[in-house]
Amino acid sequence: MICPSDNDDERKGLPSASNWRRYELCHGSYQLEQEACRLGQEAHKASAEARSGERIHAFLAGESVELSQEEMTNAQFLEERIQDQVKRIFGDAQVLEIKEKRFWLHGR
Repeated sequence: MICPSDNDDERKGLPSASNWRRYELCHGSYQLEQEACRLGQEAHKASAEARSGERIHAFLAGESVELSQEEMTNAQFLEERIQDQVKRIFGDAQVLEIKEKRFWLHGR
C-alpha cells in the first residue's frame, strides 16, 4: 500500500472498496495499513504483478496508459470478455456503458 499524503488523499482517510474483501476477512487489516503509514512503513507491499494489474485496470477504464505487449494482450483478452458478457446479458439492446465511476460515502 502506498501511503497518500494528506493533500492528495482523495479518499480522505476512508478505506478503498477495492480492498473490501481483505478488510472483511481481516478486520484489523485497515487499521494495520493506517498504523504502518503513520510509522512510515509499508503494509501489503506492492508487487510487479499488482502494478501491472493497476495499469491494465486504468487502461480499461479509459485512461491513457502505456502497456507492455503482454499487458496489452491481457487487456485485449479482458475487453473481449467484457464485450461477450455485455452481449450475453443485454443482447442487441442499447446500453449506457460507464467505464469507471467512483462513489464517495460522507459521514455527518
